[in-house]
Amino acid sequence: MVLQFKTNGFNCYGVAFSPHHPRRLGCVSAQNYGIAAEYGSLPLGNILNTTSESQPNIVWTVSANGFIYVWELSSASTDRPICALRGHNQEIYSINWSPRVFDTQYVLTVSSDMSSKVWDASTAQPIHAFVGHESIVYCGQWSPFIANTFATASGDSTLKIWSLKQSQPMLNISQGQSEILSCDWNKFNQFLITTSDTNGLINVWDIRAPLHPMHTLSGHTKAVKCVKFSPHRDSVIGSTSYDMTTRLWDINTNNGLVFTSQAHTEFVFALDFNRHVIDQMADCSWDQFVNVFSYSSQYNTRNQL
Repeated sequence: MVLQFKTNGFNCYGVAFSPHHPRRLGCVSAQNYGIAAEYGSLPLGNILNTTSESQPNIVWTVSANGFIYVWELSSASTDRPICALRGHNQEIYSINWSPRVFDTQYVLTVSSDMSSKVWDASTAQPIHAFVGHESIVYCGQWSPFIANTFATASGDSTLKIWSLKQSQPMLNISQGQSEILSCDWNKFNQFLITTSDTNGLINVWDIRAPLHPMHTLSGHTKAVKCVKFSPHRDSVIGSTSYDMTTRLWDINTNNGLVFTSQAHTEFVFALDFNRHVIDQMADCSWDQFVNVFSYSSQYNTRNQL
């Protein structure tokens, strides 16, 4: 069964399950390529981009004008943010909250100004700006295992691994001529990270041997906008693409592909896995729809063949 919600008049750019509530889901949407934005609500919850790992009602969102907005969902009025920050000089492409298991909570933002910035989540003050990419930084993700460590994916065809302890990247992974649009860490193995690119490929890297990917998954016919490892199955990856599909992959199978969803009629921009519900995921598209569904039956059928 698929649950479907529509962001009337607004194209979907991002979707995320709450880390605290199994039935709360948020989506960021906009009109005119991000010039006008929507911060309304869906039946499952409130619009969000990244939710505090320690405070369930605190949400940070980012915008095309370079601003960061902090929201208090338990407030009597949620139509205005409690704080607005000038985050970057240009469009912010990604925002990510550091894992709850670490002592200090940080927020990571990346931008088309080619920089990545780390913010103190409790004070909303900048900690440090990291500069090293030579093009747009599309995605930034904190390591779930290695404290104070994050990865960034860029249009300069590189994936970089950074530490808050130094200003230069600890590791630089080059991926030919294609722009890297997304990245995500494996939730079970601290050394594995996946990337997606404009050539429609998904690569899985072992950061201990970064010269070549350990797996390459092909099947998408256009750029892969978002890629994520499952929090429930160590070898499963989800992806969304400009080819209007969402796909599920298993790197332990022969060709990798588990199933393909063709439920959207426009670019599929993002996906997320529900950490509270095994095999439940959501995707969102420029067709203004957010779909929530389970892939258990497809996965089990595929692995019985």
